[in-house]
Amino acid sequence: MAISARSDVRIGQGQLYIGGDTYPLRNIARTSIKQYRLLPPPTPPWAKNATILGVIGAVVSLIVLIAAGSGDDSGFMGVSFFWLLFWIVVAFIGIRRLQRPKTAPVDLTALQITTSGAPHTALWTDDRAAIEELSEQITLGINDLGVTYSTNLTTYQISDKDIVNVNAPGSVGVVQDTATGIQQG
Repeated sequence: MAISARSDVRIGQGQLYIGGDTYPLRNIARTSIKQYRLLPPPTPPWAKNATILGVIGAVVSLIVLIAAGSGDDSGFMGVSFFWLLFWIVVAFIGIRRLQRPKTAPVDLTALQITTSGAPHTALWTDDRAAIEELSEQITLGINDLGVTYSTNLTTYQISDKDIVNVNAPGSVGVVQDTATGIQQG
């Protein structure tokens, strides 16, 4: 899941300051606001399989261990005990992954800034009204370098492991190939 933190955002002296980043207002061609939904990480498909396989393996190993206990082969009994422990650990790991707390999706708003190149997402937050006000202040600051503005926002750092769906009119969104994990869109 994305990491959240508080960030100072301010406009002054012809500059836009977002945390440690500085953008000269004269270099900003436009700003845009995009709506996204940050989805919780999915339960890995192997977790259910590991749980089922671990339980079955533990039961079979226990039966073999009981059968080996009636004989004289202590080496076979030791190997059976090892496999019983192994399958119990596999089942435990699978159960722990299945029991991870489910988090609700988070609706995020991104402020994208376009300078001379492609749009750059400068800020992710869950406060859409603050982003709209900031975008308006940036537009005013481009035309009047004397504009000052300051706020403190909860911002999010989005990593490559986060699943983000575009949630805007007319967008096709992000498609993720479940086999390879490659995202397109």
